[in-house]
Amino acid sequence: MTTIIRPYNFPVRPGHRETVDSYTRRVLDANFETVQHQRLLIAQVGGPTHRVGRDSTWLRLLAVKTQRDTLHLLPHATGWLTHRDGTGCKGCTAGLPERWMCTLCAKGARIQQNPHFDDLVCLHHHRFVGLELLPEEQISIGAGPDRQTLVDAALRFRKLRRARLLDVRLFRLLDTTLAATMRPITGVPAAMRAFPTVVSTVWAITRPHFQRRFFSPDNSFADAFAVLTSELETVFGEPQPVLARAVWLYARAAFWSIRRSIVAQTSFEPAWAHDFPVTLAITTDFAGGPGDLEPFINFLTVTGDDPATLAQFEVGFPTGRLAPPTTATRNGVPKALSICAAGHQFEVSAAKRPENAESAPVCPVCEDRLIQPGYNDLASTHPKVAAELDVTLNDGLTANEVAASSRRNLYWRCAKSHSYMASPFRRTSAKFGCPICSNRIIVAGINDVATTHPDVVKLWDLRWLATASPTKLSADSHRMIDFICQPEGHEYELRLVEATNGRGCPICERNKNRTGASHLATTLPGLAAEWHPTYNHGLQPSCFTHDSKDKVYWLCPVGHTYLMCIERRAAGYNCSVCSRPTLVPGVNDLATTQPILVTEFHTYLNGMKSPDRIFAGTALYWWLCTAGKHKHQQSVPHRVESKGCPMCQPEERLLAK
Repeated sequence: MTTIIRPYNFPVRPGHRETVDSYTRRVLDANFETVQHQRLLIAQVGGPTHRVGRDSTWLRLLAVKTQRDTLHLLPHATGWLTHRDGTGCKGCTAGLPERWMCTLCAKGARIQQNPHFDDLVCLHHHRFVGLELLPEEQISIGAGPDRQTLVDAALRFRKLRRARLLDVRLFRLLDTTLAATMRPITGVPAAMRAFPTVVSTVWAITRPHFQRRFFSPDNSFADAFAVLTSELETVFGEPQPVLARAVWLYARAAFWSIRRSIVAQTSFEPAWAHDFPVTLAITTDFAGGPGDLEPFINFLTVTGDDPATLAQFEVGFPTGRLAPPTTATRNGVPKALSICAAGHQFEVSAAKRPENAESAPVCPVCEDRLIQPGYNDLASTHPKVAAELDVTLNDGLTANEVAASSRRNLYWRCAKSHSYMASPFRRTSAKFGCPICSNRIIVAGINDVATTHPDVVKLWDLRWLATASPTKLSADSHRMIDFICQPEGHEYELRLVEATNGRGCPICERNKNRTGASHLATTLPGLAAEWHPTYNHGLQPSCFTHDSKDKVYWLCPVGHTYLMCIERRAAGYNCSVCSRPTLVPGVNDLATTQPILVTEFHTYLNGMKSPDRIFAGTALYWWLCTAGKHKHQQSVPHRVESKGCPMCQPEERLLAK
């Protein structure tokens, strides 16, 4: 126990933001101790055996052994990075490596620091420390113009950090992009050469006068990109196409947030704290409506990108746009915010990055699996249908919470206050309206024919009431109904829709319109003699004229019953049964009419057909010529016209001999 409380003979002062491991190593080395000494002390205390407990025990032991109340060795949860409101998140530390203290400030010691994003240039000793350079890689910034450029960049870096206009995600994006385009110089780190350019870029794109022109909703995306390329060319004196593309893709989420605030008529709020650092003051001047904005799908076409290439462009940079920690998958993997080509933001697994267009995440808003008010909710896509949604019967569900593609049955109330159930998908895709108003459902007392047309029901044949009740039929029904006219008492059959549309007794109408000298019984008595006596529902030839287009039943002298228009019969058309061709063997069969041609009729390819049982019609048959033994399919008229097999020479054909 004495060993535990006895202080070290050579105390070591902790370095700025030094890690526990780095300080432990330096303390043990200064006091000629080893790691085994550290383990022995922890074991003597008898603390927890798990790693977190051992680390906590060792910190207490270090405080006792070095006689220091506070060591300040633990890293800050946000890496000393916070949002505008003072809070932090995982995105604050994403991409932060462990840092190494300036070797001159550390007086030659190797002091490893906790991850942070402060000065990358030690202005006290004019050394470039970088974000992840090892002590032996640190380099003096020298003298002359290059030195002053780095000093100015370091001072601007401090201002940007204090204004919270530069975070690790943006810095790493620009640093990686520029380092990849620079030619390597021996002894000079690429990060050092890229540092002034990165700072100058951020300084330019975070100025209010630039952002006001860049994000203005009055400009098209092509105009906004032109503003960006022009600004970068002005800053660097030459075009920067790669850098412009990187900044353009990085600003995509900020464009989306600005458009969302304009459409929703709300104050601007970034979707994620680490998106493009938009100056909030400039967004108050933006106004407009959804109709004034260019379709968001045009954003990526400006640089020829798509969601897959956008994700590939960010490979190697800090992690994606992390969703709030409240939305995590069941296995604890965080989710990232993604924006599809159409401009819908949704969440995907942060662990998955698309490698090509086929593996890019599918937008649930585009597929209507996720409702986004103002885009794919029923109230936005079909406002007339949405107005009929019965909120009361649907337990408070509004049209802003339902997609037009939903197949869930909901209650609706039409303009006439009829209540019914249907799915939004059926109502919008099939244009399904109120089934009562459209007479698909008959409700007695509302839309039955007894209620809507009582005068027609008065003519209803009472014998039909048992099988066709007027309270179960609508006025537009096509069902044939038996009626009895009044006061004549004529029995007639008529479709219900015709009766409700004003058509009355056909016998009375004919008797009213015809003249005694023009009816069929007078003008064509022979034709009237073939009128079927029972099939025409009591109608007589005296009710029609010879040019009538009505179809009636006839009875020919042979005894055939057939249906034909009166006008056609008057024109000379006879019984449709008698006029059909009848095969008479030995008279009109193929074997009789073409005895020479049938010698080439194929014996089995024509199946059960035989020349003495078929007509010489236009049907195709198989033939086998006697001259060349050619098999050929041909109709009888064409066979006669070609005088036999068309594959043989004309003089060798059967009918040419």
